[in-house]
Amino acid sequence: MNPLIEQMMGQLAQQQAGKLGAKLGMDDRQAAAAMKVAMPAIMAAMARNSASQDGAQSLNKALEKDHDGSLLDSLDDFVGRGDTTPGDAILKHVFGGQRGAVEQAAASEAGVKSDQMQKMMGMLAPVIMAQLGKQKRSGGFDAGDLIGMIGGASGGRESTAGGGLSGIAGQILGGALGGGAQAAPTGMSGIASQILGRLGDRQFQSIGKQLGLSPSATRGLVQMALPMILAALARNASKGKGAEELYGALERDHNGGLMESDDFILDSDPTEGDEILEHVFGPQRGAIERGVAEKAGLDKGAIGKIFSILAPVVLGEL
Repeated sequence: MNPLIEQMMGQLAQQQAGKLGAKLGMDDRQAAAAMKVAMPAIMAAMARNSASQDGAQSLNKALEKDHDGSLLDSLDDFVGRGDTTPGDAILKHVFGGQRGAVEQAAASEAGVKSDQMQKMMGMLAPVIMAQLGKQKRSGGFDAGDLIGMIGGASGGRESTAGGGLSGIAGQILGGALGGGAQAAPTGMSGIASQILGRLGDRQFQSIGKQLGLSPSATRGLVQMALPMILAALARNASKGKGAEELYGALERDHNGGLMESDDFILDSDPTEGDEILEHVFGPQRGAIERGVAEKAGLDKGAIGKIFSILAPVVLGEL
């Protein structure tokens, strides 16, 4: 489960889940199921909205102005009041005109009534913002982190509790990835972490300028794209002579020389990346990039550039 969602789930489960469920006409099991669907769904939409520079600034401003985390110190009173007015305002901004459809899909996913899910989301939205505000004040959060932790884990159909762009979260943001993007295997996820660990603000700023994005939004998109490329490589390698072909490509064209430079991501050749992606994603490439663009609220061309830059980097690291 996503660490931030797990932290909030644990806090609510220990203190307030029974009371919240009772207030909404749910038993403990239904309340837990509704939370596991609602939290990733809300955070996925927040991540999409924060992918643009204006969206990131808007989120940071809201956290600084209205959500300092103090709500978490009085959860009992907040849940007891059952006031969804603040949450309704947040959800109106987060989901826009999609809110009704989102709540219906979420209710179906969790096995509860639509009006129960509506109230559940209205109660959870301020709690999520409070947790983000608390984390921001501790120096452990910015908008790029939100994009990455929601979108970076997966794009396939996995448990909603995982907090990735899956389940109801995927429905909210378009579901355009279909079966073409799945969570990277554990070993491959380690490779993504190695690459991310070598990137700093200067590299994200340089790439962001090319794409018209803030450094934090760029970092979030890189965190989203790396596992998708790695997952597709893993899928291809598991088929027929796929592993042999991958090994041959690494031996022939990707000896790791690119990764010897501190500016490896700036030295990456997008033309070479296009060739890699045509092989890795095949005819699904366009649909995958459109899906990510819709989820992030960005132009498909910017998404295509991110993938093209990252593909040689991934093979260079392998």
